[in-house]
Amino acid sequence: MTRLQRALGITCGVLCALLVAAPASAEWFGDLWFGASRTQSEDLKVTVLDVTLTDEVDYSTTFAAGVRVGYWFDSASWLGLALDVSYFRPDPDVNVFPVSALVMLRIPILTSEEFPSGRLQPYIAAGPGFFASKFAGDLGGDLGGRASDTSFDVGLDLRGGLTYMFSKDFGIFAEYRMTRVTPEWNFQVLDMDTTVKTDLNTHHVIGGISFRFDL
Repeated sequence: MTRLQRALGITCGVLCALLVAAPASAEWFGDLWFGASRTQSEDLKVTVLDVTLTDEVDYSTTFAAGVRVGYWFDSASWLGLALDVSYFRPDPDVNVFPVSALVMLRIPILTSEEFPSGRLQPYIAAGPGFFASKFAGDLGGDLGGRASDTSFDVGLDLRGGLTYMFSKDFGIFAEYRMTRVTPEWNFQVLDMDTTVKTDLNTHHVIGGISFRFDL
């Protein structure tokens, strides 16, 4: 089984679990967000014919965007589940598409009859991320030439944020997010098997809008 097949299988399993586990009554939400991402400087390891060359890469601040869907349990309104699909580009040659399955916890503040779950809602979230990381660019140095490959990997997604509800159906939120994944790309360069590997430890500062509804 390839990495792509494993990643697709896990993602489909998470989607099915999210839908099957959904209670008959829940507070569903759909979020749309955007912001900025900054990936830490890391070593890039290039291996050719069992020889590994290491070079540090400085990543740039980049645009990030995503959508999130999920629900808060009616029986335990502090607990929720969500699925987040997003995009960021830590380097001009690297595009990353995470799909994250999240367990979410929130604290209700400023509760009222209109806002039983709180008008102000601090929250945290964590879960595995399934990352498709595409490298397409010039390897540089003595290797030369362009190379392209997509790595499918399981990583980590951690978040903390604050939501403010203007009404029971609409709110805004600000959030800090950290993602971690270790992609590995494989190429044929000058007829030689070439492997490129690095860590992508990325900090995201994002904001967005949240829609709430009952099903």
